[in-house]
Amino acid sequence: MKISPAEIFAASLGKSYSDLLLLRKAIADLDLRPHPPFDFLKEVWIHCVDVHKRVTLDLIKEHCGEYVERVDPYLKLIQYYETEVDLQYVLEHVLHFKTVQLVSTLHEELKNSNGDLRSKLQRWTTKIARLALATETRVESYSAETLIRTTDRYKGIKLPLALGFDHCIDGGLRTGEILIFLSPPGGGKTTLLLHACLQSCRHKIPALYVSLEVSLEVVREKLQYFKRQNPLVDLSMLNIVKLPTKSVTLEEVMMLVEEYRPTVLAIDYLDLLKWNSNNDKSWLTLEELTAQFRGMCEERGLIGLTGSQANRGTDTHRRLIRLSDAAYSYGKIYTTDFCVTITPPNPLYANSTHSILYLEKNRRGPQWLQAVNIDYSAAIVTPVDIAITELEERNVGGTD
Repeated sequence: MKISPAEIFAASLGKSYSDLLLLRKAIADLDLRPHPPFDFLKEVWIHCVDVHKRVTLDLIKEHCGEYVERVDPYLKLIQYYETEVDLQYVLEHVLHFKTVQLVSTLHEELKNSNGDLRSKLQRWTTKIARLALATETRVESYSAETLIRTTDRYKGIKLPLALGFDHCIDGGLRTGEILIFLSPPGGGKTTLLLHACLQSCRHKIPALYVSLEVSLEVVREKLQYFKRQNPLVDLSMLNIVKLPTKSVTLEEVMMLVEEYRPTVLAIDYLDLLKWNSNNDKSWLTLEELTAQFRGMCEERGLIGLTGSQANRGTDTHRRLIRLSDAAYSYGKIYTTDFCVTITPPNPLYANSTHSILYLEKNRRGPQWLQAVNIDYSAAIVTPVDIAITELEERNVGGTD
């Protein structure tokens, strides 16, 4: 490594808690045992960050206890470097060192590999992607008065969905937020996700649609129908990627984000990413995956959209689809900002020709029931003006 352990710790002296967290994440798994006593000082340093949320030489000395005299020369070395290095310099060199180590290990593993190359490349791609994320964590802290004065900086780009409830979400989705569409099979998740991406085209916001199930041919047909009806909408703002079902990780999808640089990211759909289906707690794995998706969108300033399957046993003819119908895990809904359920038309009612969108989770406003016409062939969703009481009678009540 081109920098010494003393320089690493020197760069942290007097820094803010958010900066300390960046460095802590970067060096958490860095092995300093070949450089004693910096392995011991690393443990003290981590304690200062985690417990005291600050790092000073006096604080480190206080926690060295009986070993303070032995490590004093090394503490003086840290103090010497305090004005010689900055945090960004240290982070870049630590990341470079760890990347070289990973690539070297990968090279050795590939030389001794006897097949299953794709599996190995996927595993190492994930490791490298996680390493790249190690210096991207954002922790923001403000006094209440300061936060009030900086409100405008959080508004940023806003994506109106044009689904009939934009007034409930302050005009649209903002960067750093995610929305999940929940429906039974064939309920319209793909169509709603494409509709949102096409809305981004209307507002000249770059979007990336990642399909893990629907073929490019199906997507092409929907876009062709849409373009015929909306010839003035510029679709060059939308990129389409088809990936194999259950074969790619969320980290690999985020690599596409680095390539295409979208503001809107639609994953169709999150349940179909690669995750450990052999785990007897697969529901927990999917919940954590949803939380990671939200965190990555927040770090990259993305508007995140995805879908989730309702339980196949859900009786769509008797009642409104609700959050409790989420397949695998109700907990995955906790980390979303918005969840919209999709109830298909009820064939038991002669006049039931509309799907029902239910904005059941809304971090910025009230819940909302909305009837819509869904043109599945053209990915066009049109709100219908029907009284909410009528919707409740038609979809919440039971049938005989």
